[in-house]
Amino acid sequence: MIKKLKNVKVNLFQLFVILCVTGFIVFIATSYSYSNNSDPFANETYTNVESHCTPSIKRMKDFKYVKPILFVDNNCEGLQFADLKSKLTDMLDRYARKNEINNASIYIKDFQSNDYLSINETQTYVPASLMKVALLISILKMSESTPGFLDKQITFKIPYNSPKTQNIITKTIQLGSTYTVKELMTYMIKYSDNNATNLVASNIEGGLLEKVFSDFGLKAPNSKNKDINITCAEYSCFMRALYNGAYLTKEHSEYALELLITSDFENGLRKPIPKEYKIASKFGESGNQTEKQLHESGIVYLDNKAYLLTVMTKGASAETLAKVISNISEKVFTEMNGKPM
Repeated sequence: MIKKLKNVKVNLFQLFVILCVTGFIVFIATSYSYSNNSDPFANETYTNVESHCTPSIKRMKDFKYVKPILFVDNNCEGLQFADLKSKLTDMLDRYARKNEINNASIYIKDFQSNDYLSINETQTYVPASLMKVALLISILKMSESTPGFLDKQITFKIPYNSPKTQNIITKTIQLGSTYTVKELMTYMIKYSDNNATNLVASNIEGGLLEKVFSDFGLKAPNSKNKDINITCAEYSCFMRALYNGAYLTKEHSEYALELLITSDFENGLRKPIPKEYKIASKFGESGNQTEKQLHESGIVYLDNKAYLLTVMTKGASAETLAKVISNISEKVFTEMNGKPM
């Protein structure tokens, strides 16, 4: 009888040990599973905590109690772009060695992650027809406080006199004809028509374009000379403001991007990208006999995300610069889309 009791004690002790060990294993396994699977934002939180970048926020200041967010920027480039930046830098170096470019800058913003890439970020350029996007924003801003302005009719009486020749244009307004502001905006953006641009610009409130620049934290252009110098990243603010939909109403931001999607310039960003992908873009050409400038900025809409690409170039040939922009666009699209061309 005593022997049986001893055996029972031993068995109870072994059972106790087994239960303790089992409980400990279950606790560890459960804790690990919880830390990895229970929080769907665990990786995002971890990334933010470990990130060496801190965000800077640009807000509008026109209101007393609300301060809408215009832009959110990290103070350093995203690591996701390290490999792409190396490839693009090598590409620009090759073009420079072959004298196909004198200078070029690139800015990319991934709207999904908010990461960005910037190459030759301090180099400035004459934006030329890129300024039409800033003017488009100004027109739509004015229409928000002036009901019916977009339907205002304006007659084209005096041709736009410019010392610079516009080379890339497919359609222009006709002398003596009358157009609504909305129709003039279409000519201005879709066909990059300088006559339509000058006509509609002369009918908006003085200082409105300068205020748009100021609101975005940019140096405002001189009212008598719109040919300012601007960097890739600075210009990209206009396209970003439309995508973010905070500066204009959501409806006007949408309208502006729909209009930019109709741009008929297809030798730059658009050329290598399959037609099923939409691009809201605007180009600008400038320069003189010794050096040409060609730029393009566009939002590329992929299946489930979008990115902004702005390329500004200087060189001897506008045709060569267009090819450079096209090749850069192809490289960026392949990387961002994750699919070979």
